[in-house]
Amino acid sequence: MLDGILDLLMDRPFLSEIQLAKSRSKTRIETPSEKPAQKNPLVYSILMKELQTARTLIHSGFDVNSTDEDGRTPLMAAVAINDLEIAKLLVEKKANINAVDHQKLSAIFYTMKSRIYTNSGIGIYRKSRSKERTAMAEFLIQKGANLNIKDSNDKTLLDWTVGEGNFDFVELLIENGVPINQSNDDKNTLARIFARMEKNPDEKEQTFIKLLFSKVQDLSYKDSEGCNYLCLSIKKGNFPITKLLLEKGINPDEKDNRSRTALFIALEEREFEIAKYLIENGAPINQSNDDKNILARLIRTIEKNPDEKEQTFIKLLLNKIQDLSYKDSEGCNYLCLSIKRGNFPITKLLLEKG
Repeated sequence: MLDGILDLLMDRPFLSEIQLAKSRSKTRIETPSEKPAQKNPLVYSILMKELQTARTLIHSGFDVNSTDEDGRTPLMAAVAINDLEIAKLLVEKKANINAVDHQKLSAIFYTMKSRIYTNSGIGIYRKSRSKERTAMAEFLIQKGANLNIKDSNDKTLLDWTVGEGNFDFVELLIENGVPINQSNDDKNTLARIFARMEKNPDEKEQTFIKLLFSKVQDLSYKDSEGCNYLCLSIKKGNFPITKLLLEKGINPDEKDNRSRTALFIALEEREFEIAKYLIENGAPINQSNDDKNILARLIRTIEKNPDEKEQTFIKLLLNKIQDLSYKDSEGCNYLCLSIKRGNFPITKLLLEKG
């Protein structure tokens, strides 16, 4: 029976010599995992979604741990097309959940792969929703999937999920005990998430960040430019996350490698809402006679005709600043700088300030 199935599934050249010999003698086919067949009919049938053929092969005794030329097992194929029923059947038949392909990817990595190639080189795109992929991951975790395994590039499953921006899956991993990378390099979990997150995260994403903060006690991270979590969040213009970081207790006066504070960076990035929040929550305003003076820097860089938001922020600054004696290296004060810029609204505000 199995011989006939294989003949229908593919041409004779598709099978290895071992498979042909065994199928003709009507013996059970068990292609050894350490000597994978060049083409694997079970993997192929699953990837092509010929699932009735796949079920017949499985129930007829085909080796569920055999691999194709890329080292992929039938379980990896089932995960790739997100067929939980086939995955459960394979596991029931003793499929190895933690087997790895030639890139050292186990089945659970395939919950993250959006595209997979068949033996013929045909690309299959997955259109499954995040909930379905998460359900597959939950099943694999329940059955003992190794969550700390690394691929051939030394990337963990958490690295992959963060890179894909799949925060549901990141949350699932963390809740199942995967450690959060807090190193001062490009693998830092929180820093990578900030880099991928949208400017205005929704409620679900903010809840996810709160979960991360509950797991992270050390906020001392800095990248190669001396930019900490707060700095990264401000550069993204991410006001909700900036607020969460300040509530968590991160120091807004900490400086990067260029001696810039959070407030200074917010103004450079024209994030006036964030800058306003920083000032209202006690961030110090630099009034020194150098290029780090906040008001002087703002006057030099603001447009000739500032909009209402910018003027409102300037008024806030002027209300907080009592000392207007600043002069630059050429002896130019705030009023002088404003006139040089041709900034009439700011000039008026300065004169009204006295």
